[in-house]
Amino acid sequence: WVITDMQLKILTYPAYNQEISTATWTTKFRGPVGHRYFEITGSDGQLLAAARSEWVFMDLRNQVPMNIPREQEAYGLDPDLDVTVDTGKRKVRPQGTWEEKMSFPAVWEYLDTNGHVNNAQYVRLARNYLPTGWEMHALRAEWKRSALLGDVLLPWVQTDGNVVCVKFTDQKDGSVFFICEMTCEKTKE
Repeated sequence: WVITDMQLKILTYPAYNQEISTATWTTKFRGPVGHRYFEITGSDGQLLAAARSEWVFMDLRNQVPMNIPREQEAYGLDPDLDVTVDTGKRKVRPQGTWEEKMSFPAVWEYLDTNGHVNNAQYVRLARNYLPTGWEMHALRAEWKRSALLGDVLLPWVQTDGNVVCVKFTDQKDGSVFFICEMTCEKTKE
């Protein structure tokens, strides 16, 4: 499975050492595409965050999408179950001018078991471009292609009020590895 996009809404960050619960479920499979939803709640039952995501089932040897095998359906589908908050639109549609930042190589610490830069690493790296004193409360992210060990990522950033867009392109050919839009708020003191 390879993630293609995610929309996340963070209602509130958990307190330090707070117990949380995570729920995840699949709503549908179509061809090579599966939809997975997530919710995180505190021990008091308060919803902390919710997300929708789309994944593609891949033939890793040939690097092509393939129809989802029937045995994957054994994990179950909840087609009528949706997240309880609006997580926003699917696509990132930046409007401003991009500012080029300093490039960096994909290093071993960023990689997943398939030898690609891990999905969460892109988001972690993008958060480095938030203004000091701001935290993310909504995320729209699209994974376009996999960066591999040694690929050089060239970051581009644009900021419009409390919205920060970040994309990582391949320094060799300019193709996009990842793009996201983060809606932020100033950190409460």
